[in-house]
Amino acid sequence: MLKESIEFEDYIEKTFQNFQEFTDYDFENDQNFQKGLTQILSQTQKGKEQEQEEQILKAKTFYYSKFVFFFFSLFRFHLFFFLD
Repeated sequence: MLKESIEFEDYIEKTFQNFQEFTDYDFENDQNFQKGLTQILSQTQKGKEQEQEEQILKAKTFYYSKFVFFFFSLFRFHLFFFLD
């Protein structure tokens, strides 16, 4: 039971850390993200702010999970196994 509790706490801590990294990521200055976002928003109807906000959040989560988080994970893996 104690082991499961520690594992759950580690999971929560890691999840929070991942979320914090996502919210801290500088999407505004990422040129690749901004190019894709421009294309996405050009297909969204103007005047529908809620729809645009939803599209921006979807774009951010997709981009971050496919390009940013993946490379951070590889970097951490490299540090853990090769620089130890």
